[in-house]
Amino acid sequence: MKIALVYPPTTVFEGDPSVGSQIIPLGLAYIGAVCEKEHEVKIFDFSANTNVEIHNRHTYYGTPKIEILAELHAFKPDILGIQCMYSAYAEDAYEIARIGKILGCLTVMGGAHASACYLEVLKNPEVDLVVIGEGEETFLEIIQKFANKENLSGIRGTAGNPARPLVKDIDSLPPPALHLLPIKEYLEKTKKTFNMRPAMFVVTSRGCPYNCKFCSVRSVWKGWRYHSPKRVVDEIEALIKNYKVGEIHFIDDNIAVDINRLKGICDELIKRKVNIKWTTPNGITIWTLDDEALEKMKQSGCYRLTFGIETASLNTQRYIRKTQIDLEKAKEVIRKANRLGIWTLSTFIIGFPDETLCDVVATVDFALKSDLDFAFFFLPMLFPHTDMTEDYRQRGLLLREGKFLSGRCGVATEHFTGERLNDIQKGAYKDFIKSRMKRPFKVLEKIKSLEDLRYCTKLAVKGIKYAFGHYT
Repeated sequence: MKIALVYPPTTVFEGDPSVGSQIIPLGLAYIGAVCEKEHEVKIFDFSANTNVEIHNRHTYYGTPKIEILAELHAFKPDILGIQCMYSAYAEDAYEIARIGKILGCLTVMGGAHASACYLEVLKNPEVDLVVIGEGEETFLEIIQKFANKENLSGIRGTAGNPARPLVKDIDSLPPPALHLLPIKEYLEKTKKTFNMRPAMFVVTSRGCPYNCKFCSVRSVWKGWRYHSPKRVVDEIEALIKNYKVGEIHFIDDNIAVDINRLKGICDELIKRKVNIKWTTPNGITIWTLDDEALEKMKQSGCYRLTFGIETASLNTQRYIRKTQIDLEKAKEVIRKANRLGIWTLSTFIIGFPDETLCDVVATVDFALKSDLDFAFFFLPMLFPHTDMTEDYRQRGLLLREGKFLSGRCGVATEHFTGERLNDIQKGAYKDFIKSRMKRPFKVLEKIKSLEDLRYCTKLAVKGIKYAFGHYT
């Protein structure tokens, strides 16, 4: 069978400040790895194309549509697997499915949006099947039954059928098939985006055991499963050998659930003398970290940590179900990381439905008075099928706003308009940048090389742009 796996282009509509996702589609690479043993597989990342088309009310990022049709027609796939990650860009995935039907393919859709909103996805007649959650085994069964001309209606893990049991030992899965991707192009882009080193994303675990009210992870991944330290470092060494990678971004939803496993990854990197820099851009649970972990992390190559503190309001902590955070311990972890020379960042979210001005001020004030090198102030993102989105709906806040908003556009709450939240967000960034300009020596202590200076400059430029509402 000929299998085409597609990451769609992105259409951004007027009023949406994002510029589309610039990620490496590792999900497709994992699917490709289990399929290529018995089938001909090709991955088409149509978002990687640098083409930009500016229209009256929208901007299109990625391979032109006529070229998409031509490329898929030339390959002549039997099955078209489409990754649909974001609700805001779902229409682009549906357009790929329409092309698939023109070519006579079986069209299968998966990804975060498809998993969370499968009823909406199935309203599109061009979509034959929707894979919910973990896709490797489900997609393989779809291929096998389709090849044998068997009935596809009862496959576990697809919409309308019972869930498929999760893969318990994810070490049993092959590493992502990066050779199916234009990996050299990605690496060139990361050299410009990060620290002049080719960087690659690595996933060491799946899911998260916590239940934050705003998070959509649980609608896609159930529970928390992990790769062994040996498997993780084997993958990193292969990336260094095959692609000359110099930096790793661990993009787990929660890499530090088991702090002893994280220490084990560090020990393995240290023991093998792996020359790599690494970071945790998706965030790390600050309450699981201790001095020993931080020291091992630094020794094994960690240069930056992004903490998911989110709020300094106890009322808001209770609302979002994130009461594990001890703010005093958080301050100490930040200080310890700084002393080790690790760049420290944190994400904060302001504007939950019943937050008052006092709650918001507490969060911004914590960020200002902390020793963080940089702070990100986000507005709540309303993902489908999360407890928080249902809360907004029950309170009538979505209707009050007039449309379903998510991302960096403020959604009206009990106490603020969306516009007011946008202004508060800009003000938080301005205040944070001003506070760091008053203590330059704290930052200068970490600048030990030209690379450190470049990274510090990037943070400063990003902060200034955010302060003026430019989040791209």
